Amino acid sequence: MKEYKYYDRVLELATLAHGDQKRKYSDDMYITHPIAVAKILDDTFEVPEELIYAALLHDVIEDTTVTRSMLTIQLMMRFNDQKLAYRVVNLVTELTDVYTGEAYPGFNRRQRKLLEHDRIARISDEAKLIKLADLIHNTESIVKEDPSFAKVYLKEKDHMLKEMMDARKSDTFTSEFVQLYELAKHHNKVS
Repeated sequence: MKEYKYYDRVLELATLAHGDQKRKYSDDMYITHPIAVAKILDDTFEVPEELIYAALLHDVIEDTTVTRSMLTIQLMMRFNDQKLAYRVVNLVTELTDVYTGEAYPGFNRRQRKLLEHDRIARISDEAKLIKLADLIHNTESIVKEDPSFAKVYLKEKDHMLKEMMDARKSDTFTSEFVQLYELAKHHNKVS
C-alpha cells in the first residue's frame, strides 16, 4: 500500500468503530473488509487520499453506532484539516445505505434494492469507485461462501453496475471507473 498521511489514524478509527464485528460468511474480523476495499483501490490506480480513508470507513455509519456528526468530529481531531474531514465524511455518507429494512419495513428486499441501486447511480463518481471496490470484495466472499444467495446477489449487482455506468457524472476518473467496472462485471460473472 502506498503511503497515506493519515492512514493509520483512520484505520484505528475504523477498527474501533467496528469493534468485534465479524464478516457475515467467515470468522474474519469485519475490519478486514474495509482494508480489502481500500487495497483494491490502492492496487488498481492512483486515487486521492480521501478515497482511501472513505474506503476504510465506508460501513461505519451504516453498520456501527457511529453517527455522521461523531465521524466528522473524530476525523477533524485526527486530520487537523476540516476540508479533508468533510470530504471523507461526505463520501462515507454517500456510501451509506438509505433503503434498509429498518428504515423501510413495508418494502421487500427487491423493492429496497431497486431504490438503493437508483440512489447509488446518482452518487459522486468518487464514491462510485469505492462502491465498485466494495462490490468486488463482497462478490468474492459471497460467491465463495454462499453460492445459492450468490445467484440473487449477482443479479442485483449486475443491475446496479449498469445503472452506475449509465449515470456517470463527469469524465473524472474515467479510466479508473471503467477498469473497476470491468473488474466488478468479471466478478459478477463468476457463478
